[in-house]
Amino acid sequence: MKVPKHVMKYARFLFTILRNYVDGMRYIPAPCIIAIMIAAHVQRTSLELLGLKNYMEVVVPRLESGEDYSRRVLKVVGAFVREGSDAASLHRVGIPVWFLQPLTHKLPVWQVVDVVPPSTPLQHIKSPFTVHVRAVAGVERGITLAVSPQLAGRCLAAMPLCEPPDTPDTPDESPAKRPRVEANGVQGQQGRGVSQSSVPSEEPKKKKTHRGRRRGKGKDSEDAALSPVRPMTTYVPSPFTLVSHCWESALQAVSPLPPLSHPALYFYPPPFLLDTICDSAGISACDEQRAHLARRDEKAHRYLHNYARIRSYLRTRLLEPSLSNEPLTVTDWRVVLWGDYRSREHPCNGSNNPAKRSQRKQDSHNEICRLLNRVAGIPSYTPEDTADYDGEQISALTVTSSPSLRYKILWECHEINFRAELLALDAVLMQKPHWWEIHWWAREEAVSAVWGPPSCAVTVVPRSEEDRSFRWAPTAGDPRARESLVALATVVSQWPGCPDAVAQAAMRDATDEEFAGVQELVVQFYVRTFVKTFNRLPILPVPFRKDVV
Repeated sequence: MKVPKHVMKYARFLFTILRNYVDGMRYIPAPCIIAIMIAAHVQRTSLELLGLKNYMEVVVPRLESGEDYSRRVLKVVGAFVREGSDAASLHRVGIPVWFLQPLTHKLPVWQVVDVVPPSTPLQHIKSPFTVHVRAVAGVERGITLAVSPQLAGRCLAAMPLCEPPDTPDTPDESPAKRPRVEANGVQGQQGRGVSQSSVPSEEPKKKKTHRGRRRGKGKDSEDAALSPVRPMTTYVPSPFTLVSHCWESALQAVSPLPPLSHPALYFYPPPFLLDTICDSAGISACDEQRAHLARRDEKAHRYLHNYARIRSYLRTRLLEPSLSNEPLTVTDWRVVLWGDYRSREHPCNGSNNPAKRSQRKQDSHNEICRLLNRVAGIPSYTPEDTADYDGEQISALTVTSSPSLRYKILWECHEINFRAELLALDAVLMQKPHWWEIHWWAREEAVSAVWGPPSCAVTVVPRSEEDRSFRWAPTAGDPRARESLVALATVVSQWPGCPDAVAQAAMRDATDEEFAGVQELVVQFYVRTFVKTFNRLPILPVPFRKDVV
């Protein structure tokens, strides 16, 4: 039997609501009252979906057959009708009918009957959840489309747009005045994608010191080598994680970016804060072949240990608007990971720019501390704390002696940031203010297919039993890689400025010979669009190191 399009569309809508309920309860913990309200609405939506199924499988064939089914009454509530033809049709197919007619002198009354009480009187049973009776009743009275957003809504915060930085590009500008973005011996492009070697320039004049001496070339090269790397704008390979060629080449093609005019924002702790090493651990903590890429930070072990301690809250906060789920700056994430949640009350005297800047930093620090300490109820970090990480007790010693823990944490930070950033970018480019929630859910379903089965926004937080196979292998033999490529191409093909080659990749499967090239083309378009929209490098997905974990 062919199902009409409007019926199938409504069935998909009901199915989407039910899936959002189930996924929301599986991924995100909910208070008691919310859980009860969702259970009541799940029951109502399930009955509505079952009624739609019975209508298509039983009622429609009876209507088309022309036979009399009046003695085979269906176990349904029935229908209220006002037209005689409708009452006759429903009676014939076996549906109870309440035929409503205005009471007039012309209305024939065949019989007046008395009210018959039920054989088993209905009794009100006191429920232990008496506080929630009104809430449940409110859910039952509401219609599906009106009630579902309040119960199934697990929304990801929007990523604020940043204005592009003011980078001078006048013809008479000398390259010496452009911002230096190279570090650790990595030679990169400067300014607006112009390499230093491609711009003819005169040798810069040597600057005199206060003793009258001229600064030598050796000192200049030393200062350049000691300048800090900014992973927000410059691609820096990690010594711990392996990177697919398509993602690495896409990031290298746009790196380095001009300096940021606004602080970079991240939904989850940035991985580059956690892939550094301490001098006490040495280079043995990472791969020997990639040891030269290691960056040192003596706070790394404390960051990792405290992350394991507050991990449950960070995952819940990401999709819960009541917990202030806005993306945070790198400085804020450092405060979160450091774990000292005591407020600062140092007066910042003065009205000059340094005093105002210091006051803003202190206010931002105190806001983060109040969020963690008072809202989440998390005390400040102490080295003696132990944390539960997927059933494993984590101590400060475990962090320093277990490389597998770091690999797990880095994969999670990469994966959650990548998923959240893809959703946020698609929301900026596609979603409209006049959209209903069903439109948002349909779009989230398409985006979530990039990293797994189509679902909703809550799947940005991976579960422990989730399949963590890498989906960006450069070979077409892996079906997961092909599914993710087609899903990402389908999503980005609707973005403004999408090349025709990317749009064609969404409409047809690439051959084994074309797969690597098409994959690289789609990833490059995503990276360029992200950089153009948010003016920083995106976080890329990395493989889960099963050989180490």
